Amino acid sequence: EHLTSYKLDFFCCRFDCADRQFHSIPATWQALMDNPNDVKELIPEFFYFPEFLENKNGFDLGKLQISKEQVDDVILPKWAKSPEDFIHKHRKALESEYVSAHLHEWIDLIFGYKQRGPAAVEALNVFYYCSYEGAVDLDAIADEKERKAIEGMINNFGQTPCQLLKEPHPPRLSAEEVLMRQTKLDNAPLNLFQNLTEIKSFFIQGISDDIP
Repeated sequence: EHLTSYKLDFFCCRFDCADRQFHSIPATWQALMDNPNDVKELIPEFFYFPEFLENKNGFDLGKLQISKEQVDDVILPKWAKSPEDFIHKHRKALESEYVSAHLHEWIDLIFGYKQRGPAAVEALNVFYYCSYEGAVDLDAIADEKERKAIEGMINNFGQTPCQLLKEPHPPRLSAEEVLMRQTKLDNAPLNLFQNLTEIKSFFIQGISDDIP
């Protein structure tokens, strides 16, 4: 309901052209594979909310221009029996060991050192300059039309997140590595002084009682 309300607000109380609406997961996947300029992100609903894939309210979403097919429920991949099955398998994949093992690579692209600079260019992870934080000072743009145009571009197409890391993120430990490390810690004798040599002294200047 919230997604539908947002779309209606975005397109001035009407739905967008049927061909531009999200109507098929296989078609969207193929478009992303064929066109490097087609950039989309998975919203959280892909992992917990099967209802967003169904047109339960029976809205008239239009017909595709070439096939004349009526846009209705989102077309699912062949391996999904239902919206619930799709969400279940999608979430299972997200929480898999494979994703955990490669999670640091995604962090490098979105929040890390591959977000900007030569590393981003090499990783084909470069976007329009207005989408980067701090790239445009809206308050400094005197021309109101230009400022509103850039504001609209940012609001409609989004911004890249803040760059939090400048070095490669370490990979996540596997379940076996976590178990081995925990077993090692459990079996190790407790030593309160093992890090004593790494402790550094510091000085805190207090306020004298003589100062009025």
